[in-house]
Formats: sequence, structure tokens, C-alpha cells
Amino acid sequence: APNEHDTYRGLASVYAARDLTPALRLTAGANADLRGIESNNQGDHRDGAAGVFAQALWLAAPSVTLTAAARLDYDAGFGWEPTPSLSAAWTPSALVTVRGAVARAVRAPSYVERYFNTLSPRPDGNLGNPDLRAERAWNAEAGVDLAPLPGLALRATGFWRRTDDLIDFAKLTPDATFFLAQNVLAVTTLGLDLDAEVRRPLRSDLGAGFVTGAVGYTLIDAALDGEVAGATYKYALTNARHHVRGQVAVRLGGASLGVQALWKERPDGETYAVAHLKGGYDWRLPLAAEGLRLGVFAELHNVFDERYAEVFGAPMPRRRLLGGLRLGRGM
Repeated sequence: APNEHDTYRGLASVYAARDLTPALRLTAGANADLRGIESNNQGDHRDGAAGVFAQALWLAAPSVTLTAAARLDYDAGFGWEPTPSLSAAWTPSALVTVRGAVARAVRAPSYVERYFNTLSPRPDGNLGNPDLRAERAWNAEAGVDLAPLPGLALRATGFWRRTDDLIDFAKLTPDATFFLAQNVLAVTTLGLDLDAEVRRPLRSDLGAGFVTGAVGYTLIDAALDGEVAGATYKYALTNARHHVRGQVAVRLGGASLGVQALWKERPDGETYAVAHLKGGYDWRLPLAAEGLRLGVFAELHNVFDERYAEVFGAPMPRRRLLGGLRLGRGM
């Protein structure tokens, strides 16, 4: 039988910011989140979360910026948890910025992880676990931004993450019937992210415009701690180890054209590549308010009709064409 469910969510937040001195800005606030689900697969549930936070942004020197923040959250999935963070950036010149950050994170188990198939278990399927603990992690990163030429930006970032009580659907014994959601692993992730962007102006008889290009690469190396011999884990190591991406966009007068592509390789050696196209044209409305424009656009997603899944077992859409109109300023 198909899963049928209605989900509900209500959010509220309030915050205030004040400059205590020309070099120190303080922000503080609170938020609340109420959510619920009515499902023939997961049951009916209601719970919520709330938190308070404060952040201080300090211009410690003309070239040094420090940001310190702290949150205290209550969630039905983990109780009370603090999540502090600290970041710094040093810009010795307009050409270079050096930055770093460290932070703690907490993730409550979702309704799917807690209650999936609990009303109607399916042999060899996933089964939720209402007794899951929250995932807790520490993150750190350091990087440098360069602007060696006008219109050119280069960025490099190294990052580290340690996650405890990682939630995964797993069969811990060969005779297990279900993939049961469990806090089974700790994961240490190391990674590197490289990006380059260029933007150049264009001029022709059709008008003024620009061309932009970007290319990036991400490497992720994840190591599991606490693996059980003979166990089968469903999602823990399905993230892409290598990820290459690029895009080019041209705008001239009212016309625009862009192409975006990505390539990924998973730890099991599976690879896929996907490309998307987008084009459009817009006109200034002469009798309308200043700056108001009317545009038409078309997008061709998954140009080569690639069969792939971003998440294991959830196939992404095949080739598809979208189109429409848009009305606004500054398009």
C-alpha cells in the first residue's frame, strides 16, 4: 500500500540587533518550531522545538573580524543541547582573506528514522526506531580566498567533522529481517573544497552584458568507527567521494543562456554526470514603473537523460523541460 501522510509545521522567530560600539555588534533572539504528522505508515505524532541564541560580531582590527555565537535548544528528540560556534577572518589586503571556524551541531532523529514502517513492517525493508538518540558533531574548517585579478575569485577550504551516534538503517547480524534505524557508528570526515569564479563584462550592438564561469571540486574522505563485523549499513558511506562541478552563463541585453554540469563518484566506484541548460529573454515594460521587466524562460534538466540517484534508492527525475514567465525588477 502507498504511504499516505499529511505533515504540519509552524515556525516563529524574533531577534534584535544593536551596535554596542562602532566595532561591536550584538544580535540575540529566540525561535519556536511546532510540527506534526498523520501517516498510515508512521502513525500520528506531534512535537516541537525551541531555542535562544546570541551572536557577537567584533571588528577586532581593521583587517580582523571575529564572530562568536551560542545557541541553547530544546527538542523533543534530544532534550536540551548547547551549540556554540566561533569564526575568524583576516583580510591583510583586498587580494587575500584567510578564514577559519569551529562549531558544534546536533541533529534530532526525523519522523522517518523514528517511525517508518512501525505500523506495517515490511520484510527486508527499513524499520524506524523510536528510541534513537540524536546525532552530535563537531566541525572545523580553514580556508583562503584570493582575488588576484579583477573579476577573478579563487577559494580553497579544508574541513573536518566528527559525528557521534550517527543514525543509519543497518542489519547488524546476517539473519536480521529488517534494516533497523540505529545509532551504530561514529564518522570522521576530512574534506577539501576548491572553487574558481570569473566574471567579465560584454559589450555589443545588442547591448551591455557579462559572462560568468565557475568550476569547483570537492573531495570527501569518511572513515567509520565502530563497524560491526558482518553488518550491512545502508546509507552511511553513499556520499560522493569526488564531486566536480562547473557552469557558464552569458547575459547580453535582454537575452541569457547558461549551462550547468556536475560529475560524482561514490565510494563504491559508481559514477554519473548530469547537465542542465537554461535560456531566456526579458523586456523592459515602457509604460510600467521604472525598472519593471517581463521575461520568458525555458530550462532543460538532465539533458542527456541520465539515470541516477542523489540518495540511494531514490531515483532522480529523467530529462524534463520547464518553461514560464516572470515579472519583476533587476532580472
